[in-house]
Amino acid sequence: MQYNARITGLIAFMLMLFAFSSVLAQEGDDACQFDSIKTAFQQYVQTVDKAQVEKIQGLLNEKAYGPVDVDGVLGRDTRLAFQRVCQAYVVKSSENLANDLVALLENSEQPQASPEPDASPAPQTSFEPEANPDPQTSPETEVNPESEASPVQAIKPAVKAKAKLKPAQPVVHEKGPRIFYRWSASEEEEKSADDEPAEKSAVEQATPEVVIPDDVLEQLNKIQAIAYPNEVLFKEALQILFADSELTWQPYLGLILEQAYQPVSEKPERIQLDGGGCGCSRDFSSTVYGFYPTWLASGEVQTVDFSLFDRIAFYALSLNDEGSVQDLQQWSDASNVAAFIKLAHKHRVNVDVTISATGWRAWTDKVMDNAVRKVASTVRHKFAAANENALLSMLEGSSSLQVGGVTLYFDGYSTSEDNRHNIVSFITKLSEMLRDPDSDVELKLNVMLDVDMGSIEKQAVFKDLEAVLIDEEDSRAPVDYVFVFLQEPTSDSKKVLRRKIEDEFRGAHRKIVLRKMLPVISPLGHQNDPRKPFAQFTDDLVYFQDNFAGVGLWPLPLDSDQDAATIKQLIIELYSSTNDSNRLGDMIEKYAPGLCQFACPNRWLFRLGFDLLIGLLLLYGVLAIWIYRLRILYKRYFLYFMAYLLVIVAVFLISLVCDPFWQERADAVVASVFLVGLVVLISRYVSKATRPPLP
Repeated sequence: MQYNARITGLIAFMLMLFAFSSVLAQEGDDACQFDSIKTAFQQYVQTVDKAQVEKIQGLLNEKAYGPVDVDGVLGRDTRLAFQRVCQAYVVKSSENLANDLVALLENSEQPQASPEPDASPAPQTSFEPEANPDPQTSPETEVNPESEASPVQAIKPAVKAKAKLKPAQPVVHEKGPRIFYRWSASEEEEKSADDEPAEKSAVEQATPEVVIPDDVLEQLNKIQAIAYPNEVLFKEALQILFADSELTWQPYLGLILEQAYQPVSEKPERIQLDGGGCGCSRDFSSTVYGFYPTWLASGEVQTVDFSLFDRIAFYALSLNDEGSVQDLQQWSDASNVAAFIKLAHKHRVNVDVTISATGWRAWTDKVMDNAVRKVASTVRHKFAAANENALLSMLEGSSSLQVGGVTLYFDGYSTSEDNRHNIVSFITKLSEMLRDPDSDVELKLNVMLDVDMGSIEKQAVFKDLEAVLIDEEDSRAPVDYVFVFLQEPTSDSKKVLRRKIEDEFRGAHRKIVLRKMLPVISPLGHQNDPRKPFAQFTDDLVYFQDNFAGVGLWPLPLDSDQDAATIKQLIIELYSSTNDSNRLGDMIEKYAPGLCQFACPNRWLFRLGFDLLIGLLLLYGVLAIWIYRLRILYKRYFLYFMAYLLVIVAVFLISLVCDPFWQERADAVVASVFLVGLVVLISRYVSKATRPPLP
């Protein structure tokens, strides 16, 4: 009896001790619960800008509370890192919890080891996924209390998905024009339960498998057809994609980036393009500029509607740290560049080459001079036209082909205020080298800037390039167009872009810069616009036309794209010129739309045919003066001669309406024909009036 009483008392004492310790623990841990951290920083984020958040994220990584992405977004990963700060210093709850944690972070020394939350997060991988540190609130993990393994080993994903990668050492990815981001579903299929698993190492057995939940994958698949030229734009797209969703996707950001990361092959495919009977470039009221990325080439024939573009840029070569042009195998006869340029010229579309100056911040004078020479050599390089059309190429004046200009891409522009003088010096020197008064080809020089719309409010952006954008002496400034990749949402970023130009320039200078600006957006994925399909894309086109020089499309749409027909319809509807000078051409376009689509790309054949027909007629007339039998032929086969003349007139009229060369001279040609006809009639009348009567 006494023994049972002692046991009962001991148990009661232990229960009281446990309850007391729980109360003490609760006092210090309430503030460090993830929900408390989340609530505190929801208020704190309203008081800081993106640059301050990036600085804080850098400190979290530096002091071993990360890793987190330094992206200026106070997302889940950043809050989990602050939870570790909170638990490391046993911070108590207060009204200024977020400010207290930031102050602790800024004033603390780097810890010996990264503190662990109540339930350790999943091990950090090269893709940065983290599990919820609180096992009681995490819907994605479960902990086995009986396991002898560490808490990290006990965490297992509750949801399996096809996209999965195993933890690995951090991977440093290459950046630059050879890289783009495009989400695509994993091709890996789940193995059935009957399949015999492969033998795993001890490390693999102890390491949990990191997966993306099915609901997050389903949301990601909405943008799987869209390509983004850099990581920043892809992340912005993810923010918009999940903005109205309650899905937890931030812990999988690293894994998403890894799967979306698309390096360009070292051995590029041949460029195989076809116009598909599209006709020549249209007379648009604003510029439509297309980018053809090197990765778009598939080695198979692709159809591009050249009639939608004024210029097309091949994207992209790069300058290395020594100022030499890299990846020239992409810009060679082996890649079929000559056929690409010739086909574009056939449809009256100029071709530029894009060159990314990735190391421009650290350029010395020697490197800059070398870069100027290499870029000028690349732009002036002439490709040999195809031999099978050597005669026609000679007649067309295109036995050798070269691009019409260069677009220089400067990455990280808005984060490099101190080095922008390098850009001005480089463009000035290159412009002088490309200027050739003896050449018939006027080479264009464009600039593409990597601008973060969220960080340009407190700095000069375009004003630093005023010397190359505006020429005070009223001659042509070195730069023709300025391209800026617009971040999503474009409804906001396009207005920020215009407002920034208006703030930095005044009067006529403001107008000049606005008319040089070409925002670049993607033509894909607009079927899923939240309001209705293509609503935002339509709004953007209208805004660009009214406020800027036009629009840039990266990448340019192929006819095989799902939305190609709608994109074409919108561009033609919104950007068609309202010029009424070519009324005959408009009439023919209305009643015989396929005529000029065929005649314009084949205008050299019509010119050659017209010259041959006129030449034969003149030859007959000259010979008929001395050869009587030829005059007899004219009387005997008069109807055939009339048909021959009608063919000449038809070819002439088609060329006059559809050939841009003759369109520009239509008024002079019509006036000349009228005068010649009038002179002939007057001559015949005078000849009859002065002829003496026959005997």
